[in-house]
Amino acid sequence: MSEKKDADEVLALLFNTYLDVIREKCRRYMAWYYTQ
Repeated sequence: MSEKKDADEVLALLFNTYLDVIREKCRRYMAWYYTQ
């Protein structure tokens, strides 16, 4: 039970990190797009 919980926490952490990376890429792209 605890092993599955740990795995879920790791997946959640990876997922949140992935979302942060995507959000940062989108923000940079929008900033680049509007400064053309």
